[in-house]
Amino acid sequence: MTFRHHQNGAKWRVLPSKFGPWWIAAQLFIRWSKLGVWQRLFEKVRGADPALGMVGLS
Repeated sequence: MTFRHHQNGAKWRVLPSKFGPWWIAAQLFIRWSKLGVWQRLFEKVRGADPALGMVGLS
């Protein structure tokens, strides 16, 4: 029997060096998630006028 580990989500260790150490970016993301920052940002962007353009979250 073979087990495979499926990887998804952010690969913190491959972030460009301009963002600083990977673990700081990961901790900041986690902290903002717990504080609801991403949810509030999404709600603001979702309610924005489509004429403002596309928002890419890649």
